[in-house]
Amino acid sequence: MTSVKYDGLHHRHRHRHHHRHHDHHHHHHHHHHHHHQHHHRDRHHRRHHHHHNEQQQQQQQQQHEQQHANSGFVLEVSIQALLRRLISDAWAAADAVARDLLRQLTPDEIAGLIGGRGFWSNGGVPRLKLPALHMTDGPSGARGPLPGLASACVPCGAALGATWDLELCRKIGALLGQETKVKGAHILLGPTVNLQRHPLGGRNFECFSEDPQLSAALAAAYIEGVQEQGVACCVKHLVANDQEHRRSYISAEVSEKALREVYLVPFEAAVEAGCMAVMTGYNRVNGTFCSENRFLLQEILREEWGFRGCVMSDWTGTHSVWGSLEAGLDLEMPEAPGMFYKDRLSRLFHGDPDGLAEMTKPRALAVLRVMARLGLQPGSLPTPAPAVSPNSPELRELLAMAAAESVVLLKNGSGPSGGPLPLGRGPVAVLGPSSRRLTTQGGGSAAVEENPGSVNLVEALRRRLGEHAVHYGRGTDAATRLLPPPGPAELRAVEGEGLLKAEFVETSSWEHLPIPEDRPAAEAAIRALNFGFFTGVYYNQDPPSRKFRPRGPWAVRYRGELTSQHTGRHELSLAGTGRFRLLVRGQCLIDAVGDGESLEMGGFLGDLGAEQRAELELSAGQSVEVCVLWAPGPIRPSRLHLGFRQKPWASEAELQAEATELARRAEAAVVVLGSPGQDSEGRDQSFEVCGLELVRAVAAVQPRTIVCLNVGAAKQLPPDLLKAGAVLVCWLGGQEAAEGLARVLCGEGWGPSGRLPATWPYKLEDTAIGEGLKRYPGVGTQVFYSEGVLLGHRWFQSQGISPQFCFGHGLAYTSFEYSDAELRELRGPGPSASGASAFKPEAELELMVRIRNSGVRAGKEVLQVFAERRSGADATWRLLLGFTKVALYPGEVQVAAVKFLAREATRHWCERTRTWAVEPCCDVLIASSGEEQWRTALRIATPVQAFTDILQCLHRSELRRLLLPASTGLANMMPSPELFGSLNHVSTLS
Repeated sequence: MTSVKYDGLHHRHRHRHHHRHHDHHHHHHHHHHHHHQHHHRDRHHRRHHHHHNEQQQQQQQQQHEQQHANSGFVLEVSIQALLRRLISDAWAAADAVARDLLRQLTPDEIAGLIGGRGFWSNGGVPRLKLPALHMTDGPSGARGPLPGLASACVPCGAALGATWDLELCRKIGALLGQETKVKGAHILLGPTVNLQRHPLGGRNFECFSEDPQLSAALAAAYIEGVQEQGVACCVKHLVANDQEHRRSYISAEVSEKALREVYLVPFEAAVEAGCMAVMTGYNRVNGTFCSENRFLLQEILREEWGFRGCVMSDWTGTHSVWGSLEAGLDLEMPEAPGMFYKDRLSRLFHGDPDGLAEMTKPRALAVLRVMARLGLQPGSLPTPAPAVSPNSPELRELLAMAAAESVVLLKNGSGPSGGPLPLGRGPVAVLGPSSRRLTTQGGGSAAVEENPGSVNLVEALRRRLGEHAVHYGRGTDAATRLLPPPGPAELRAVEGEGLLKAEFVETSSWEHLPIPEDRPAAEAAIRALNFGFFTGVYYNQDPPSRKFRPRGPWAVRYRGELTSQHTGRHELSLAGTGRFRLLVRGQCLIDAVGDGESLEMGGFLGDLGAEQRAELELSAGQSVEVCVLWAPGPIRPSRLHLGFRQKPWASEAELQAEATELARRAEAAVVVLGSPGQDSEGRDQSFEVCGLELVRAVAAVQPRTIVCLNVGAAKQLPPDLLKAGAVLVCWLGGQEAAEGLARVLCGEGWGPSGRLPATWPYKLEDTAIGEGLKRYPGVGTQVFYSEGVLLGHRWFQSQGISPQFCFGHGLAYTSFEYSDAELRELRGPGPSASGASAFKPEAELELMVRIRNSGVRAGKEVLQVFAERRSGADATWRLLLGFTKVALYPGEVQVAAVKFLAREATRHWCERTRTWAVEPCCDVLIASSGEEQWRTALRIATPVQAFTDILQCLHRSELRRLLLPASTGLANMMPSPELFGSLNHVSTLS
């Protein structure tokens, strides 16, 4: 499985340097330069190849040097070995430092290391001047601990998934590593490697793909990029945390086979890439909470995979002291009342300091090891204060390139006249409110206060096509479900700093709102209404502030001055828990009771329920006093969202008529359809009705209509939307989304080169969860993963269902031809016993193919290599073995190659024996944009080889279990002395 994690990357560079240039020196230099890309494959090779003695290896190497005199292969192998050694040396050195420190700590100091102290850090050890370990969200940008500090915002996980580009993911990782340091943090809480199990997953936008192998490869590259910068990644959320519905306690009922073959694959890749931290999910797996799941945290993560880093909880995602400690949870986050590793720890072990030390030392050791790896030692310099992202031109260029690479062209014309893309020189109508302000990121922990983007889409197109060639029409008043919060330009506190002044008042009951005359018991400044994580103000506990510690119910009065930037109609809105009232110039415009139920369901990321809106007219520069009264009620968390926007004068019909007229007069029309960025975006599968009506009206008068889908993940597209001339997906493309999209629309660079990282169905009933409620959203507190390993594209293939757009689909502005495909053995333990037609399971195979750009424009092709597997008598499904992205000028030919181990094609987990087994044959095929181009049969030599293979996949502890006297039957199955040699090797592995 693991070689996929590096294939695409390694091969893209390998064939560019080797096949194209035949430049030996170039190749050597290249491997020095990119050596970090290979180390995580190594533990894999150590696991699978250690049984050959040195003599055999020397012979192989000599044969190999003759075969590949110009490939730098031996150098590559030695660099891999060196890197493997460096990483294990780094952990060993960190372990020594950690053990030395641990001896000096008191039980209370240990508790301060393994529990949160504050929202974003542990406690450090003040007595020894050991600084705290600081963390920051999230996968799409480093937000930092303080609101209001701008950050670089990278394309969402699904957009990075759509690039199928490992080198790009590594660069994005490096950028995020730098941003993490700017924010004064040591650990970036990302990437999210849960799988897009179905289209309704609320955080699908945050995850790379539905495919475990694609997710694994991209995650490994991203993690290496981040950690090269001297900060750590925390891969999340272990495991099967794939839905928002009841996410804090639902139990994913999932087979060990599905866990090992599918859901754990990206986490294993992360560990092999050297990831320093792992975050547990909020959910339960087969009844046991992830944060106290010994099978996941000890048996698989530490014992089988050899993970030496730190395991932390998701925020407030713990349920006991004892269960978490015993299962191997190292760090409980954050500090909050009712958490377990703080006060309850000492209470549980009251009077038994030795027992406490015994249980907590291994946990503290893991935390100290990571701190040592990150250079946090007694007397270390204090962490720099969080700062604003530099937002340099280089950073913006990388983000624009990433946004452009992620764009997937779903459709471009159907007739012989060709499609409307790329845009010509003529006038273009750009329609839809999102074209002035694309949704660039999702909500929740992935969101940041982002750097201002260089341009919006209208400006970006005007720069290319000319000021007078691009005409903007709003087209519809599709206000998002929650109005955006006012920023510092529009709102400021009546007195003092910040956006609003908060005045806390003690009340007689939770229903009572403060009256304007009440004297405040305490005051505070509200500095931001967009925390990324959520918008608005938010209380997780009482007391609400350090200065205000009420004994009973309380309420709050917020006062500020609102200034309009424009003349015209405006809307103010409130949504939240408890009871709230909005006064403008002393007049009551909103008085309502919020919906606390939905928030309780989803914790602080829950739905806020219905938003109450009020209209007012303001002229540009006019200021009005705004007062919000709020009784949050007894339920925590409690939250209040204040929204503000300018509202168009025109009616919906007038806006649509104006847009249609602009489209009719133009050469082409670009319509942007968006979905509001929210933590749980995917629940809503449809677009705003008014947006779809706009597309219908425009497409009726303009055949060259281009629909841009500004969404975070797979959507069901209504048939009439697909009647438009062209349809593309630009995802939630980060701060430079508009610049990247404009490049693709105008045909700059390589044109569109994204491929879908997930299947887009015609309707939900076609997907694996269409079978009934048990698979989603679950029944009671359980959700059943009864589709097993058949998720995403595997489900559609095995059931013979056609999707709307298949996994890996994506068009270019050019066409590609494949020829001379060849599957060959790169190196292996000599010729196979059963003749050359069957490979040994551990043989390393290379699939090479010539790809020619047969069109007239430059473009990038993604070579996708699959193994076709059987499930049942006639049902088949595909396993992604590897991929590589190739850039070709018109007429250019390149030899692209993907490597994998023979066993990866047919290896599967046997539930009966609880071991890996290898099937004797399968088909290997090449696909382009999901369409099959070529296939060949792959035969694997079994039975003894397959058995050897199983043994090599076993961990030492499992081997001991197998070799106990009880299993004497095993001896009869092991005729070959070579096998005993391999056993000795396995048993001495560290």
